[in-house]
Amino acid sequence: MKGKANLSKFVKIMDKEFEIAFSFLTRDEPLAVRLNNHFKERYNTFIYLDVQDQLAGVNAIEKFTSIFKNQSRVVVVLFRKGWGEDGMTRIEKSALEQRMPSEGLDYILMVLLDENDRKHIPIWYPPTYIWYGLEKYGDIALISAIEHKIVQMGGREVPLTPSYLALRTNEKIELNYYRKRILQDLDTEGPELAKNEIKL
Repeated sequence: MKGKANLSKFVKIMDKEFEIAFSFLTRDEPLAVRLNNHFKERYNTFIYLDVQDQLAGVNAIEKFTSIFKNQSRVVVVLFRKGWGEDGMTRIEKSALEQRMPSEGLDYILMVLLDENDRKHIPIWYPPTYIWYGLEKYGDIALISAIEHKIVQMGGREVPLTPSYLALRTNEKIELNYYRKRILQDLDTEGPELAKNEIKL
């Protein structure tokens, strides 16, 4: 019986639509987008911004709940005070709480963005599980922690391919070129380009 129960849990962990789902407050959207951009070429990721138009309607809450409760292998919570209190994060928090009895907490990576908010972390999330390194080590360390969590939860690590690295390099080159144009054309079309930059 015990072996069957463990096998059942393993099958549930393996069968997920999304490898990573991101949960965050609006002010942390830039960080969430950076992380998602890093992973989305290699993994099936979920970030609300990409599908908000598809989640409109009567069943939006049910669909959204299902993503965080059933369909994601790893949930990355970019935590600061206010997370889980309103908006989409309240739905996400509820979904995670509903999932705990069947899957525990290992699939959640709770990233503390502000040391002063430590006391506001939900009481059900163990302090020893909290990831603290963003301010000290930056995005790269967090990306590594997320990849480790994927493998820990039964996913497979997808290596960085030459084509993926080339794509990222081209994006950086294009972005730098675009920003140089803004600085060079301050008297002509620079202000309009700057407005577009803000929208990116």
